[in-house]
Amino acid sequence: MFAPTHMGGSNTYLIINGNSMEPTYYTGDLVILRHSEAYGIGQEVAYEHPSIGIVYHSIIGFDGDLVILQGYNNDWEDEFRPKRDDLLGTYWRHVPQVGTYVQLRQFPKIIAVIIALSFLLALWPRESNRPKTIPLMNTESTTKEDWFSLFLVVTLIAGGLVWFAFRQPLTASQTNTISYEQKVAFRYSAMASETVYDAPLVSPGEPLFRQLVDSFTIGVNYKLDAFYASQLEGQYTLTVEIRDVNGWKRTITLVPPTVFEGESADVVSQLSFFELQEIIDRMESTTGVQRSVYHLYLKPEFLLTGFVEGHSINERYAPALRFELNDKELRLIDTSGANDQGLLQSQANSLAVPAVVPNTITLVGLNLPVTSVRQIAIAFLAMSALATVMAGYVAIQAGGAAEDSNPAHRNLFIDVEKPPTITTTATHVRYGSLADLIQTAYQSKQIILRQKHTGGVQYLVITDTVIYSHERALNNAVVTTSEHVVSESAEVKQAGNSL
Repeated sequence: MFAPTHMGGSNTYLIINGNSMEPTYYTGDLVILRHSEAYGIGQEVAYEHPSIGIVYHSIIGFDGDLVILQGYNNDWEDEFRPKRDDLLGTYWRHVPQVGTYVQLRQFPKIIAVIIALSFLLALWPRESNRPKTIPLMNTESTTKEDWFSLFLVVTLIAGGLVWFAFRQPLTASQTNTISYEQKVAFRYSAMASETVYDAPLVSPGEPLFRQLVDSFTIGVNYKLDAFYASQLEGQYTLTVEIRDVNGWKRTITLVPPTVFEGESADVVSQLSFFELQEIIDRMESTTGVQRSVYHLYLKPEFLLTGFVEGHSINERYAPALRFELNDKELRLIDTSGANDQGLLQSQANSLAVPAVVPNTITLVGLNLPVTSVRQIAIAFLAMSALATVMAGYVAIQAGGAAEDSNPAHRNLFIDVEKPPTITTTATHVRYGSLADLIQTAYQSKQIILRQKHTGGVQYLVITDTVIYSHERALNNAVVTTSEHVVSESAEVKQAGNSL
């Protein structure tokens, strides 16, 4: 009943885009088209233009097998004239502004969900289906079928939301990052003369003059900075390297591997200039190479294991402090990071931890869990489906009874006091649907005579050779055998019976 053509149905769903059909249709309006075996002037149809795509305009004439069309808001005819067989369909239903919110072509599977409901409605006992070729025009009032169409589209949207929500997994995998930082503070100090320094102790960042200082103390404070750390234990060593510009180096172990527990450790050692000079003198006397400047690297190494926020870590941190050594002084090359706590260095670390979290969907600007969206979607679908069934039931019960009050056909009916008679023999065709009779009136360009009587209403279309009629009882039931048939004993003037 409402299945699109690409799913085996007879309907084409079209979203208006443009102003050529204003003021009847506006951009964003949804129009449902149905295929028709025949088309007439005044019908609104759609066709595919070879350059601009699908066009929805009104038929204003024919040129053989070609169809002449024009938009209501246009002063010109469409340059392209499609063939009758190329028309995609004629107007069947119209819901304003639905296309602003949803493109139904994006939900082909959801339309199939509604087909079952539509199929039940189609099997409901009723008079007949609306003929495919009736040119129903847009009305100012909302009919029962309009309400049914509106609720049906809302149901389609709700079904689309349900389909989308149930295609989303309830949980999502993501990677959480646990950050922590390893920090060290280097310190060195030595007794000094206040005539040269501001204080009796050399502070980190100041040079050590070898003429004034024989040895100095080295300290390294290590700390793990983490939100929650547990079961931490590790090992540290402290070495010093003497390097030459040609790549030579000699390593001195100041502190051998030492175990520590917890998130911090303090390393302290003493270094003598005499020991350093002895190593340099030995190298120079052995190789014959003499240098005026050497580099000195103070290198602690920390190995740490444990848990941070419940996840295991296994870290190695080996910062270095670089000095320049000559026969006059030991000078720190880079003094950045120096403060009252020493010369600071740090290393940022992180753990990538996989986690399973509730999946979410962004709906009307809110980030909602999929479970909540599913519940909302099901409730929305249930309410809209119930409204659709109720509106469909009302529309089915009304049947075609309201066709004669439809503003689109107001100029088609003329009330008469009694059934007219005709003097000539004519074929009498009884219709079970007023819609069929309206279709015949449009095709034959005749008016419909409407005569109300105690038993119901009789409708007549009289042509030169055929009399078409439809009878409806007061209870809205179709009268298949009517006593109010056309008599053949009197005369009726048909000059005014032509549109």
